[in-house]
Amino acid sequence: MEKVDCVRRFGSNCFLLTLILGLATLARVAALVVWQDDLQRDPDGYLDVAHGLVAGDGFVNSTTNQPTAARPPLYPVLLSIVVRLGGGPTSLGVLQLVLGVATVWLVYLLGKQLGTSRMGLVAAGVVAVYPLLLKYTAAVMTETLFVFLTACLLLSIARCAESPKDRRRQAFVGTMFGLTALCRPTIWPSKCSGWRSSWCG
Repeated sequence: MEKVDCVRRFGSNCFLLTLILGLATLARVAALVVWQDDLQRDPDGYLDVAHGLVAGDGFVNSTTNQPTAARPPLYPVLLSIVVRLGGGPTSLGVLQLVLGVATVWLVYLLGKQLGTSRMGLVAAGVVAVYPLLLKYTAAVMTETLFVFLTACLLLSIARCAESPKDRRRQAFVGTMFGLTALCRPTIWPSKCSGWRSSWCG
């Protein structure tokens, strides 16, 4: 009887998670349609730097042709891959949609890791329709990538806490923290910067 109940709960959770991921996808597609013009704007100059990377000029400001360190490097590097492959605003929108939906899934896993499947579903549902995350899906800015990396980081920390002596998990946490900091250095003052002593022995 208990086995049957577990199977039913598992099936119910999978169904609800599928619905939430579907909702997250539809919401982000709608955001990309409504704010499609934003994908052609470059308010913070990330695409500008990406084009400089593709041209072989490095991290430069196209207006002055001078090296710049005004923006963290990870997002322009990611954009440069899109540009080098011949992608435009549509390709960037698809990439950010995938990152956004993947974030919802990671938040579910994090909620499940820290509590229960129900907690994970509630958290994932909130992230699926969170207005700012939807808005930034169609923006050439770091928010979508940063939230994705932060979710990866927090999930890796939670899993590392289960096996605090596991060097591979520690290395993965360190890698994720490094990538997150390369996306937005504001992660440095957070509690995550003390992950090794606090969560992984």
